[in-house]
Amino acid sequence: MSKISKRFGAELRRRREEMGLTQRVLADRIGTTPGYISRIEKGGETVSRPLLTGLLGALGIPAGIDGRRTKEIKMKTKATTRTSRKPKERAVLVTTEFRGVFFGYATDTSGDTIHLRAARNCIYWSRSVGGFVGLAERGPDAQCRIGARADLDLRKITCVAEMTAAAVRAWEGAPCVS
Repeated sequence: MSKISKRFGAELRRRREEMGLTQRVLADRIGTTPGYISRIEKGGETVSRPLLTGLLGALGIPAGIDGRRTKEIKMKTKATTRTSRKPKERAVLVTTEFRGVFFGYATDTSGDTIHLRAARNCIYWSRSVGGFVGLAERGPDAQCRIGARADLDLRKITCVAEMTAAAVRAWEGAPCVS
């Protein structure tokens, strides 16, 4: 166990308890198990970037792990003086208060409403996917049920997760449920 893992785990636990959440509720929100949350809080687990993004979103902490959110804010500030630059579109996985899970492409993920281009809804995922974090890290598998593409404005956002390249390929290639 590293000192960083222990400190992160202690802060995670403090924040979770401050919000009145049980390990089970937090685990359900990000698609993992209470035991895994417990191991993270004790400093015994390494946390992947998609899981970290999910944890931060579930705990209401702005996700800026790789500085992307900070860069977006700086770009918006510069855009008021120079309107020629726009934030780069990127693939994201988004959850809403209504328990919706959506894959799509967004440029601005900083508000309560996010516009997703070519969005796809995950209607069902199998246990083997690993929940929300697994969908961000690996993408849907053959047992998942994925909706058709549509441009959407999502409201009441609870989490925005960065996607791995493998997950984007899996989402793009997933067949549409008819």
